[in-house]
Amino acid sequence: MRNTFVAIALALTLYSAFAIFSTKNFIKAPFTVVQDSDTNFTNKTYIALASITGGDLHLVSQLFSYNSGNSSANNWNLWWRKIDTKTLTTIGDNSTAQFTAPVLLYYYNGYAVGIGSDNDTNTPQLRAYQIPLTGGSPLPRLQISSNTDQSFTPNNLESVMIGKTFYVFYLAANKKVNITSFQIGSGAIGTEFTLSTVMDKPNSLNVKWGEALSKNQILAVWVENNVLKEAIVDVSKGTVTTTDVGSFDKSYSCSSYVTDKKFYGALCSDGTLTNVTYYVRTNTTSLAPLVTYPRNTSTVSEMLAYGPYLCFILRDSISDFPYTTYLYEIWDLEHLRQVILKTQFLTISLTSTHAFFKAPNGGLYTLLYNNKEGNGPYTSVQVGLLLDGSYIIPILGFMLAIISALLLL
Repeated sequence: MRNTFVAIALALTLYSAFAIFSTKNFIKAPFTVVQDSDTNFTNKTYIALASITGGDLHLVSQLFSYNSGNSSANNWNLWWRKIDTKTLTTIGDNSTAQFTAPVLLYYYNGYAVGIGSDNDTNTPQLRAYQIPLTGGSPLPRLQISSNTDQSFTPNNLESVMIGKTFYVFYLAANKKVNITSFQIGSGAIGTEFTLSTVMDKPNSLNVKWGEALSKNQILAVWVENNVLKEAIVDVSKGTVTTTDVGSFDKSYSCSSYVTDKKFYGALCSDGTLTNVTYYVRTNTTSLAPLVTYPRNTSTVSEMLAYGPYLCFILRDSISDFPYTTYLYEIWDLEHLRQVILKTQFLTISLTSTHAFFKAPNGGLYTLLYNNKEGNGPYTSVQVGLLLDGSYIIPILGFMLAIISALLLL
């Protein structure tokens, strides 16, 4: 037993010293995108993938300073560089920007967009911050809430972008959730309307948009008086069509999903100490069991649309301890079956980090790097293409050929 503890301790020590990760089964294997010595990217607060302009892919580093006196006026310093999606190498010169904005930022078509609250007029309001990153002066802060209660602070709950329109779902009063919007790059504000006036669990709200919906529709899922609600929000008409989802239990944790084709709905989970079961609503009125995973070897860490399917990213913290293994699995919601079984793609230590980014072209990219040691830099900063839209077609064709052959036996 003592030798086992010594071996584990030695492995952890080695990972602390070398902080390695290994990958396989990527469409394009991870490639180093910046050198360790490039401190514009490796010695800042945070690094990430983003699409700052057009449909491009960028590596972004952020130096962030929190303003405790005004959480909407934090100091941001950005550096970014375009990544060639064919070669996974950075190209061109660095771009930079300095500005003040809220903690959470979104990037769209050359703008950094943030939502924050303030009490400048003695009546708290939500305001949009729009900072042009490729030239031009910052736009004035845009009031997007309609609060009249000086004792109540509106709270941004969820947001989603469709085209260049930014939609904000916010707590407008006790149990009341409103929807407002604005056009990115302008001061144009959309018509505000109400999602619910009796939402007793506003933090349960989850919204999505995807190509299975029209450009005027948003899917919203939330829990209200222990009932699971699913609504199609028509933002062009300001209407909400709500459905009560059957087979829901108040112990479930739920979110929304929208695929790129055909299906959308609620996805819920419920667990024991050893297992987690997932339930899904597709074209039925009630939740249906989808899959049960062992908690320690198949914890779902990410869920995203992949064409007409759902992709689960699974975390296994046991099989290769002290390392963590990640796998993906792809589900056909029409038939509630797997079309790609568990596929391992990453083994990583506690001293390294990974993050996913679904690019505008549909590709799922993975950012990998070794964490800082003391005042040192991030090291081995790499980007790989894990999945793309063309990947599933030959696999499904191969599977259908096998099934057809079996049927002829």
